[in-house]
Amino acid sequence: MSVNIESPSNRRVIETARLKKRRTRDAEGRFLIEGTRETERAVEAGVSLHEVFLCPEVASPDTTLLAERIAEAGVRLTTVSAIAFEKLT
Repeated sequence: MSVNIESPSNRRVIETARLKKRRTRDAEGRFLIEGTRETERAVEAGVSLHEVFLCPEVASPDTTLLAERIAEAGVRLTTVSAIAFEKLT
């Protein structure tokens, strides 16, 4: 299932962006993975992914294929606008 988020003020974007802070990561037991290579490595290592955020405006074809492959495995795929993506990175 794919969701599209346009606003950087969206609740999911804000909650995910909070994971940039160590205190939040420690409290929630989750963390952010940025980048195609790092995401591929996490998948290969068997890391359980919660959600993938993809910005089609800036994603390479390889990144898009990886995101789609992860989504086919049952991970939530959320497409975001460039401005929402900026808040996440």
